[in-house]
Amino acid sequence: MKRSLFVLAVLLVLFSGCSSSPKRAMLVTDVSDSASVIYENANAELIGGNIQNAGAHLQQAYNLALSVDDTDLLCRISLSAIIYRLTNSDDGMSASQLNPVLQLAKKTDSDEDFDVSDTPFYGLSAKDLLEMAKKYASRSTKKEVLGAVCPIYDLKIQLAEKNPLINFNEKLNELNASEKKLSSEAYYLAFLKRTQGDLYAFNKDYNRATDAYLEAAKIHLKNRYVSEIGLDYYSASRMASLSNNKNLAVEYIQTALKYDRDAENTSAIASDYNAYGLILLKGTPSESDKKLARDLISWASDIYRAGGFEKEARACRMRAESIK
Repeated sequence: MKRSLFVLAVLLVLFSGCSSSPKRAMLVTDVSDSASVIYENANAELIGGNIQNAGAHLQQAYNLALSVDDTDLLCRISLSAIIYRLTNSDDGMSASQLNPVLQLAKKTDSDEDFDVSDTPFYGLSAKDLLEMAKKYASRSTKKEVLGAVCPIYDLKIQLAEKNPLINFNEKLNELNASEKKLSSEAYYLAFLKRTQGDLYAFNKDYNRATDAYLEAAKIHLKNRYVSEIGLDYYSASRMASLSNNKNLAVEYIQTALKYDRDAENTSAIASDYNAYGLILLKGTPSESDKKLARDLISWASDIYRAGGFEKEARACRMRAESIK
């Protein structure tokens, strides 16, 4: 009896196991998903000022996306690589500007085995990367959206180069045309607004530039891009300062500091403190303003040093000591 029950149980298992074929996914995205995660990490590192790691991770994400012919992701990675090229100015303190290719990967005393041929996207300029992005956009499943994003990065390059031939009205119309196609792409819509702010700033229309940066902040806040909001308010603060509205500049930089703290963005926090101090020194500062500015910029130096940004730390320390 027991033997009969055992045989019956085995037969039931065999029949139930063979009653249906194994389930097979119609879409495998393991490699693309891994590439996307690395890409997002690279973007976070760009925002945090960790340029060398960001570049390496962009290259890693690019190779993975290329291995599975993910042209959507290849386009996005190429666009972020443009920011990689434009970021990290000579003095490490000012806003993004175009640098010679490979300047982002300068040799330091600790880089004994440094080889420029190992640097991310070796030999490619920001314009080269833009052409790559356009090529991938034309082959992607989101041709219209990514095709609308590429002109924004083209303008970003020209602004970083301080191209005197920029046609303000023409570029503003291009941004407006792109905006209509990006309603469902919050990240790129906010990037468009920020670039629009840069364009207004280039045209010395600081009030409209401020409005554009604050619109970018609203989009970032609504979509929980917390690491991006600080830069929006930092940019708005700079416009208020250029408009000689010291109180508003202070208000915006304090807001930037709040969001950069929330994002635990070391380099941005330090940059905010440094900017706060510089705002206080505008015009004819009082003795109390000078003292507070000295303290703020010294604190920025300490934060930079704690985060391993020695060059920026030294610059802030020298700046603080020069305030009399």
